[in-house]
Amino acid sequence: MKWENEGIKSSKGLRKIGKTVIIYGILVALLLTPLGIANGVTVMATKGTTITLSQYSGPPDTVIWVNGTGFTPNSDVEIDWDNSYYDSTTSDANGNISYQMTIPHDTAGQHTITAKDTSSSNSASATFTIVPAIYVTPSQGYVGTIVDVDGDG
Repeated sequence: MKWENEGIKSSKGLRKIGKTVIIYGILVALLLTPLGIANGVTVMATKGTTITLSQYSGPPDTVIWVNGTGFTPNSDVEIDWDNSYYDSTTSDANGNISYQMTIPHDTAGQHTITAKDTSSSNSASATFTIVPAIYVTPSQGYVGTIVDVDGDG
């Protein structure tokens, strides 16, 4: 089966809902449409440009890796958090990036991480979900110990 105007052949583990293609398992094609991966992550990419995250959910201050391919070799790549500048990195001689990012303090829910090639129109995005976190200090004590409870996300 071939889906209209999308050049995607149906295969086991692939499902189309509207213009969204759900892939159960690994990314097998680069498309100009949103891709949803099994755990509900949304990935948007310009043809040939992709990013993946080392982790797709966690509390603020989680450290993740943003890895990407298909960028202009030795080019500046802007990293955005919810369409706002976060930082930048440089692609290697093969057009790949590997950027370590600390998730900012923000509201719980889905947030978009985008890598934009500043020398071309290539970009790719992935969704990171912030989960709430509660911190108790000290984490242990005797009866009557006063504790601070703080939350984030």
